[in-house]
Parts: sequence; structure tokens; C-alpha cells
Amino acid sequence: MKVSIVIPTYNHCEDFLRPCLQSIIDHTDLTDVEILVAANGCKDNTREYVESLGEPFKLIWHDDGLGFTKATNIGVEASTGEIVILMNNDFLLLPQDKNEWLDFLIKPLKDRVGMTGNLKIFDESVERMFLVGFCVAFPRRIWDEIGGFDESWWGGGEDIEFCLQVENLGYKIIQVPDEKNVVIDGINVNRFMSYHKGEGTALDEEHREKWIKHIAWVRARLKERHQLPQGWFYGGDIAEYRRLVEDLPEGSTMVELGCAWGRSICSVADIIKRKNLKVHIVDCFTGTKGEPSYGDANFRKIFEDNIKRFGIDGQTTIHEGLTNDIVKEIPKLTDFDLIFIDADHSYEAVKQDIENWLPKLKKGGTICGHDYGNWEGVGRAVNEKWVAGVRVNDIQFGIPSGVATGSVWSKRI
Repeated sequence: MKVSIVIPTYNHCEDFLRPCLQSIIDHTDLTDVEILVAANGCKDNTREYVESLGEPFKLIWHDDGLGFTKATNIGVEASTGEIVILMNNDFLLLPQDKNEWLDFLIKPLKDRVGMTGNLKIFDESVERMFLVGFCVAFPRRIWDEIGGFDESWWGGGEDIEFCLQVENLGYKIIQVPDEKNVVIDGINVNRFMSYHKGEGTALDEEHREKWIKHIAWVRARLKERHQLPQGWFYGGDIAEYRRLVEDLPEGSTMVELGCAWGRSICSVADIIKRKNLKVHIVDCFTGTKGEPSYGDANFRKIFEDNIKRFGIDGQTTIHEGLTNDIVKEIPKLTDFDLIFIDADHSYEAVKQDIENWLPKLKKGGTICGHDYGNWEGVGRAVNEKWVAGVRVNDIQFGIPSGVATGSVWSKRI
């Protein structure tokens, strides 16, 4: 299998590019590998150095500064490998066995894994995990299906957008060789032996001021495109809910009991569209006592606007009312593949929702809900119903008011 390593570069030949390429030479069997250096606007000795290396190094030269995304697209377009690895010029492989890093990246690219990288982190702008683009790998066919990087990003944010697009196609993005990092002195550490200076070119004297302003624009643009509605459903919750919905067969039917402004259902909107899922929503649309805007905002209008913005209004049926009443109106022949309980969080209400709606779950379906670790009544009702076999996502993560615990519970019946 041929592998193409694409490295966009702008100057910094001696301090970044040369060490980067030398580390590839030192730790890689180059028999079935090509390295394409997409140089754009370089005024230093980049051309002479890369050309001196010979095969399998290839120089793609442009006199003008094209920007990171355009230079990357041109480099990938010129590549011939089945697998593409994108690497920043300030990335460095540390001493390791020959091809160890390559095996880490390439071997998992099968089944529904569409992208690998050695650092996966949470981005607050889109509230999703993404692979930082300084060293990532993917099959060339996925790049072609997406159409490459959106060049309007120029540089910064394109890796986040690309990861979202990979996931929207139904592929997983995974960190290799381990899904979790150990953090030592603020540095993410795992068995992928490498060092990344981080924004080496972007933060040099020539680009620093422009880059800081650009990143602020990137953040604003990501939020404009992908920001979820307001609500109390955070990173760990979103990741677990996406896993549960992703497991549903195509054409399945699901129901949410309690939706507020639609934050949870919009967090899985891309999966709903791709899998052509049918969604039922049950809510009284008055909000929750003690929470902001209770009784004041037009919750239904806000919810409808949000599901329309996320493109799932045509697949969603809304039932306005209390869960105890609506369960009697839903046709008896309606069987759900997934039931998500997030309405009244009192013990009595959660217990009643479980008893009322469980008979409407298909055999092999999943009943689940929110706030297991945050509301005593939720955990109590769930634990009374099922002594064992309940999965709880308990990832901790920061929120503006402090630290929250991911609290989506689930039980497959």
C-alpha cells in the first residue's frame, strides 16, 4: 500500500523543515512512501534543500504565498498514495522503531475508521472532539469525497471542519495509539513518539499579529456554523449520545422525552440525516421551574427554529404535552429503537416515564436518559429498575460554572 506524506511549508527550512524530513528518513522505510513538500512563497533555501534529497521526496513549488489550506490541497492533489498523511513542517518524530509511527496511523484505517491522528482534543466552538491536524492520516478516497480542505479558512479551523465532515459521512476519528493521553506538566503524552512545536510559522515575527486576529475570526466562524442551541448538555453527554444514536440501524425511530430548545437532538442531527431516522419529540414547551426563561420564552418556536437550522425538521414529529399524557396518544403500533428520557427529573417522574415508555421499546432497543449523576431522583429511579447492566458515561469536563460530570445512562433491552 502506497503512502503519501504531504507537508505544506513556508520558509523555516533550517529550524523546522529539515529536522522534520530528517526524522522521517530516520524512522521510516520509504519503499512505498512518497513525501510531497508543498512550498508556497518560500524565500529561503527550501527549494535547494528538498531538491537535493531526490526520490521519494517531491517538491511542489509556488512562488506566491498560497496559505496553508490551498498549499495542502495542491499537495494532496499531486499525491498518488492510497493513504494520505498530513504533517506540519514543525512536527518531529522522536527516536523509535522503524515504521512504528506509520503503523500506529495506518493499521486502524479499516471498517468505519476514517481518520487517525496522535492528538484528539475537545473544541469549545463546535463542542466536539477533533484530531489536531499536525499529523493525521486518512484514505485518499475520503479526502476526495469531502473535496479537501475548505480554502476559505486560509489556515486554522480547517482541521476541525474536516473532522466534522469525516464524522458526518459516518466514519470514526480516533487518536492513536491510545485514545487517552497522560498530561504531564501541561503536555499531552502518549506512546506516539513525537514533538510538535505548535504554530511555529504562524507565531513567528512575520505572522504573529495577523494570526491572533485570524484565530478570533476562526472561532467566531466555527460557532456561526456549528454552535448548538442553549441548554445543559455538554461534551461528555454529546459524545455518548452520538454513540448511542450512531448504533441505530438505518431508518430507525427514536423519541426524546423533554427537549428544551433542542440542544441534545441537534447534537446528533448529522446522524439523523445520514441514517434517515424518524424522530418524535415530547415536551410541554414551558421550560423547567427555577431555570432561566421559565414560562417567558416561546420554547416551541425556538425549538422549531433550531431543528430547521440543523436540517432535521422534516424528520421530526412534535407532540406537545406531558409525557404521561402523550404516551397514551402515540399509536400502539409505534415501536421505538431508542427512547431518551430528559423531562421532569424527579424520582417519581423518571420512574413513571420508564414504566410508561419501556413497553414501546423494540426488543434489542435502547432506553437511555440524561442527568444520572446530577439529579438524585434520576439515578435512584434507574437503579431501582435495573440493578446491573446500566452504562453511565461519567467523563468530567469543564463548563463556565465549574466542573460537570457527563451523565447519560443507557440500557439495551
